Amino acid sequence: MGKTRKTNNMRNFKTSKSNFYVSKDNKDVERPFTVVEYASRKVIIRCETRDIAEGIARFQNKTPTFGYNGIPEFLKE
Repeated sequence: MGKTRKTNNMRNFKTSKSNFYVSKDNKDVERPFTVVEYASRKVIIRCETRDIAEGIARFQNKTPTFGYNGIPEFLKE
C-alpha cells in the first residue's frame, strides 16, 4: 500500500512542445523523408535519410534559426 507505479508516457505531438516533426512521403523516391512544421503542416525540407531529417527537426526545435519569428513562408513548400 502507498506505492504508486510510475508509467512512462509515450511522447506524441499533441502533448509535445516541438514545432517540427519528421514524416515520410511515399511519392518522392529520392528524398522520402520530410521535415514538417506542426502548426501549418507545410514541408520545410526533404531529406534522403531519416537520420538527417531528425537532426534538422531536433535542431530547429532546440535552437530555431529565425528565432521567435519562425521560418518565412517563402522557404516552405
